[in-house]
Amino acid sequence: MKLEFDWRCTCSACPEQYDIYLFGRPVAYFRLRWGYITVAEYDEYGSFGNKIFEMVYHDSTCGSLYTEDEESIKRRVEQEIIKHWLKQTGEQL
Repeated sequence: MKLEFDWRCTCSACPEQYDIYLFGRPVAYFRLRWGYITVAEYDEYGSFGNKIFEMVYHDSTCGSLYTEDEESIKRRVEQEIIKHWLKQTGEQL
């Protein structure tokens, strides 16, 4: 089964932000600010929970994904979400 993540842009300016959905429910929040990517889980109340993944993306002036990097960054984030989900819940996707 191929998982289809739905990235919904909530802010296209700096910082670039997305809510990430899987199976119609929010599973993570993505934010790129000052060259730093943070991905956090959603808790049962729809708030941001624990960090799933973080990384330095580019220099500190960067507030949005470069087109040539966007797909590879999104795939990496999706892989980290899957690993986190399986580790935390033991659920099968």
